[in-house]
Order: sequence, then structure tokens, then C-alpha cells
Amino acid sequence: MPEFKETSYAKRYEIFCRKLVREELYDAAALVMTKKEDQETGDFGEMSDETNCLRFATTLAGKIAAISAERELKR
Repeated sequence: MPEFKETSYAKRYEIFCRKLVREELYDAAALVMTKKEDQETGDFGEMSDETNCLRFATTLAGKIAAISAERELKR
């Protein structure tokens, strides 16, 4: 893919995650990056708003709520 040329591995993963969501293969994707020295503090970085943890968690919570509601209606 031309957009992968001369980009870092992190950027390639971010592009890939965005494509999965935009092509509706996934509902959401998160890309979290950490440094070895941050393992004690838990600090992490995110590449974009489209692939951040909050968006992923919010989408997941919405899917769980929808499935739970659907199951309740079937009872």
C-alpha cells in the first residue's frame, strides 16, 4: 500500500486500524503505545482520535449494552 511507504511501524499500525474501522470490518480499534521505561507508571501514548482507548471502550460498552438489551427482550 502506498500509504505505508516510508512510515514508521507505529504509523502503519495506526493506518491499518483506521482502515479496518472505515471499511466496517471492525466497529472500533485502539492503538496503544508504551515505552519500556514507563512500565512502572503505566504511561502510554495514542496515535489519533480514531484509534484512542476512549473511543474503543465507548464503542465496546455500547455493543455490550445493545446485546444485553436484545437478550432481555427475548426473555
